[in-house]
Amino acid sequence: EGLILLRKTAESGSVYAQYLLGVAFQNGTTGSKDLDKAFEWINRAAEANYSYAQSLLGSYYWDGLGTSQNYETAVLWFRRAAKLKNAHGILMLGFAYKNGKGVPKNLEKATMFYKESARLKNPIAYAYLALLNTTGELQDTALTSTETFIDNAIKLSKKSSIIERAQVF
Repeated sequence: EGLILLRKTAESGSVYAQYLLGVAFQNGTTGSKDLDKAFEWINRAAEANYSYAQSLLGSYYWDGLGTSQNYETAVLWFRRAAKLKNAHGILMLGFAYKNGKGVPKNLEKATMFYKESARLKNPIAYAYLALLNTTGELQDTALTSTETFIDNAIKLSKKSSIIERAQVF
C-alpha cells in the first residue's frame, strides 16, 4: 500500500517521491530490482533539479546502471549536483579528476573538490584526502596529516550511522 501511494505521489510530480521510487526500484523494495525503471524515476527527479537525484544519476552513468556507461555525461550530472552543494556530487567530481575519467586528470582540481566535499561533512572525502596524502599526491601542503583525515572520516561515519539508526525509529 505504501508503494502504491509513493508511485501516485511520484506520478503527480513530487520530486522527492520520484527519487524515492527510483531508489526503491534500484534496491528491489518494489519486489524485484529494475534498474531501467530506477533510471527513469531518478532521471525525472534529476531533471527537476533535485541534487540527490542528480548525483545518483551521475553514478548511474558512471557505472552504466540502467543506461550505457558514459563518464562525460556522469560528470555533467555531478556538476549539476555540485552547483547545489551536494557533497556526493562534489566528491565524484574529485574522483573524476583524480582518475581522468570524463575530464582530464588533474590532482589539483581533485584535491579542491575533495576538500569542498569534506567541508560539507562527507566522511568519504576525508578518506580520499588521506589516501592522496599517503600516496604523496595531495596538492595542498596546508592540509593536515593522514591521521587527522582518517579521524575525521571515522567521527563523521559514526555520527552518520547513529543519525541513520535514529531516523529508522
